[in-house]
This record gives sequence, C-alpha cells and structure tokens, in this order.
Amino acid sequence: KLVRITVQSRNNKTERTYNIRIQRGPAITLNAGAFVRPKVLPGLGQQPNLGEDAFFLASLGRKTMLTSKTQMGKMDKTPYVSASLQDVSAVGVADGVGGWREAGIDPGEYSKQLMYVTGEALLLTDGAQNSLGPQDAMKFAQATTQVPGTTTASVFSFNKSTLAFNAANLGDSG
Repeated sequence: KLVRITVQSRNNKTERTYNIRIQRGPAITLNAGAFVRPKVLPGLGQQPNLGEDAFFLASLGRKTMLTSKTQMGKMDKTPYVSASLQDVSAVGVADGVGGWREAGIDPGEYSKQLMYVTGEALLLTDGAQNSLGPQDAMKFAQATTQVPGTTTASVFSFNKSTLAFNAANLGDSG
C-alpha cells in the first residue's frame, strides 16, 4: 500500500511530502496440541477413564473448538486422546482434584465441563462489545457448571489484531 505523508516543520516554513510503501509483515499464528492418556484403558464396551485432566483448544476466528470431552470418540483408534488445531487463539488445561473420588464423585467430569464451558464462553463472546477474557470466562463457567468438584486450571487467549496475550490461573496451576 502506498501512503503519502506531508510533514511541516515546527515553524511552518518548510513542508516535505513523503511517499511511503507499507507492507504487512508475516502474521503471527499459534498452533497448539493437547494429549491426555487414560488412567485406565477401557475394556470392550466400557467408557475410558481420562482421570482428572481436561483441555480445550479454540480458534476464535474460525469459531472452532476441540476439547478432551469431544475428542473421546476417537479413542477407538488410539489408546489416548489428542488434538491439534492451527490458528489457535485460546487454550485451557485443567486438573480436577482427585480427593472427590472418596465422596463417589468423578473429579474429571468437573474439569471437563469447566474447560468446555470456558472455551464456549470465549468463542461465543469473541468480537462482541463485551468480549470475555480468560478470567471472566472461567468465572462464568464455574457459575454455570452443574456437577460438583474443584480443579486447578490455566486459560489463555491471544488476540492477533492487537497482539494482546491474556492469561488466568486457578489454584496452583501457574
């Protein structure tokens, strides 16, 4: 793009005009992946137990999200859950508190639901006037998650146009 700029001296006696060519540099792109190995491999007809771990990868520009919960269907081909996504703009990881097992509650279900809702909140509000950041998205997810439990978590988002990187940590996950 060619831009013409005119500059006047401080005393307004001289004026210079410059033709400047503006070239856009290479775009910053974040590619990410996640991997969760089940604590117990499923037997025939059994659901896998992914333990307490959960993740989401979101591309806000593409309105696409992958989560540990949505990727479980691929376990019939591999003994683990993995995902990779190009042009990622938000990532979250969580580790549910295993002590809930003693009360008969699956600690992984809370972390999976929290990551799913956090990612959805970031996707749905992206570009809106009141877009949520990682901290507010996690607060929203915590308030709307319907299962009991606790977790540590880290969530970050990256805005390619402003180059802003925002992060939030819950518990000792920093």
